[in-house]
Amino acid sequence: MVDSLYWKTTSTGIYVVKDTYRVLVTTNNLVDEFFYKEIWKLPIPHNVTAFTWRLSNDRLPCQENL
Repeated sequence: MVDSLYWKTTSTGIYVVKDTYRVLVTTNNLVDEFFYKEIWKLPIPHNVTAFTWRLSNDRLPCQENL
């Protein structure tokens, strides 16, 4: 048996940039939603949770965001 590459998001198995973009766009929202809900359930101090949330949302008070 010979190994071969197969892109599983297409029916033909051939890599297509358009399909990669589609996968990234559709899954990114699901990952973000899961992350934002689960971060608050972690057994860590509230200030660490808040910092992590602000960091991931680009909401830290820095010169670029002010």
